[in-house]
Amino acid sequence: AVRRGADRPDPPHHPNPSQWKDEEALRQDGIRTATYPPWLVSRPMTKGSPLPFGPENPPSEVCCGAMIKYWCVAQGTVAGFIQYETPLKSWDHACGVLCVIESGGTSTDAFEKPIRFTGREFSVGKGIVCSAADAGDKTREKLLASVAES
Repeated sequence: AVRRGADRPDPPHHPNPSQWKDEEALRQDGIRTATYPPWLVSRPMTKGSPLPFGPENPPSEVCCGAMIKYWCVAQGTVAGFIQYETPLKSWDHACGVLCVIESGGTSTDAFEKPIRFTGREFSVGKGIVCSAADAGDKTREKLLASVAES
């Protein structure tokens, strides 16, 4: 598995994954005491963006298509990525899903079923949900729930 080494500093544009916190640690007397980990979404925004961590924690902005977003998850610079739309094209997603899995992260549909590339196009249950190897279980659960509920 690919891991960021101790000799490589974290990129300046994201929090250190070791400092990512779960919800219980973020609120004290209703006051926000920390931020959720950065996350990404790719979808037609006609329905609006999912907000797994609440309206004060929108998705981070990253240019380009899904492939760079998968890479950010695999590299650990974001905690997760939600890919909506179905059917999807295999050549747009197979490599990215593989990179996330090989990095120690997870990549499933919204119902935690494996992604299957059955031909040139494929469908998934409500979308693809990826989480980084360093993302906690609660972070992944929030990402999954936001897709399942959409």
